Amino acid sequence: MQERLHFLTHFGRDALRIGSLTPTWRPTARALASEALRRDGPRRILEVGTGTGAVAVEIARHMRPEDQLLLYELHPEFAAFMRRRLAEDPVFAPHRERIELREGDICSLDPAERFHSIVSTIPFINRGPETIAQILGVYRNALQPDGVLSYLEYAYLRRLKAPFLRDAAREQARAAAAVLDREATPFAFRRDFIPRNVPPAWVHHLRFGEARPEAALELAPLERDRRLALPAGWGIATPGLPFIAAPLILAAALAGRSAVGSLALGLLGLGSTAFFRDPERRVRRDPDLALAAADGRVLGVETLRDERLGAGEWLRIAVFLSVADIHVNRSPVAGKVLGSFDEGRGYAHAGTPAAEHNIARYTTIQGLHGPCVVAQRVGAVARRIVTWTRPGQLLAQGDRYGLIRFGSRTDVYLPASGWQPLVAPGDRVRGGLTAIAKRADSAPR
Repeated sequence: MQERLHFLTHFGRDALRIGSLTPTWRPTARALASEALRRDGPRRILEVGTGTGAVAVEIARHMRPEDQLLLYELHPEFAAFMRRRLAEDPVFAPHRERIELREGDICSLDPAERFHSIVSTIPFINRGPETIAQILGVYRNALQPDGVLSYLEYAYLRRLKAPFLRDAAREQARAAAAVLDREATPFAFRRDFIPRNVPPAWVHHLRFGEARPEAALELAPLERDRRLALPAGWGIATPGLPFIAAPLILAAALAGRSAVGSLALGLLGLGSTAFFRDPERRVRRDPDLALAAADGRVLGVETLRDERLGAGEWLRIAVFLSVADIHVNRSPVAGKVLGSFDEGRGYAHAGTPAAEHNIARYTTIQGLHGPCVVAQRVGAVARRIVTWTRPGQLLAQGDRYGLIRFGSRTDVYLPASGWQPLVAPGDRVRGGLTAIAKRADSAPR
């Protein structure tokens, strides 16, 4: 409460420089810090535009003894507030010697300093194009080759402000947007929409340098990616929220008119909730293992050739997902997404041989030990494949990357010369938890 009151006091005095209506809400702070905190090993993190410390607190909660955090704040009142908070707030107590606060312009940063991650809450929309380009240049220089920039943008604010701007201000806003589209957007690999913020926000994640596949070994899975967290480790995959909300809203609207219709829609909404459930899972990462890409029953384990995937033989492990299974797909290995393509025709039952020719999306992940291809196949009821990865993106082993709506099949392809199966037809597997194959040259397990 003290943080919010302090923010609002100074927002009233200096709204243009602050550029936000409220302090950053915790869901947004989590999204901003997510890429920085998923790294293994020592982490050097830079946060720019610290404000009253919402993101700094989130980072401090997950800091390890070898981590360092540098905070930059331009506004003198906020910098003074953060000095007091760093001294008094117990969340910072274990890490005070490794947290530094600097008051000033980020453009004064020593060009020799380097960081694994940068978190920025500077309101770019309120800055001129030259200033934006200069700040992005500082960020780009300060990041390690595999480093990630995460920055905040308030959703749809550009469009909402445009009708109220005079000609000169409107032209400056267009020029600022052009700088972001040129200097930032091409390097984005992920964007999170955060409705639980005032105003709602986008969090953009960028990597200026080309990602190395082996760098994915240093990443932990993102537990909140496309997931609405619920108590006791439960959650709902956010692509399913429209299928849950629509029938429940209609059921409430019909409550006083048609008891049967309201009950049927209510049951449909509850059924959708069960289908799109996405519980938290503790993935045991191991580069010598390939994990199941989804929950379900193993349909087949075979060695085959597929010209679409390149030369050589592939070990394919096919898993059938019933309507009752969890349908979130996870990456079997850690690696870099090379791309995806769609193939096939038809909607045969996913548990039959005819499903071999169903519509499918093949995603290739370049791992430490070569490529891994995951095919999401539709079924008789499933008609929609959802994939949210982009080429060049790094996936941790067990990272969520997509789902198929309402019953399907997921196939994992691995180079046959390097992998041995650990499952057989009829086995039950769990996405991100069950090892389905191991490296042929790995030690016995």
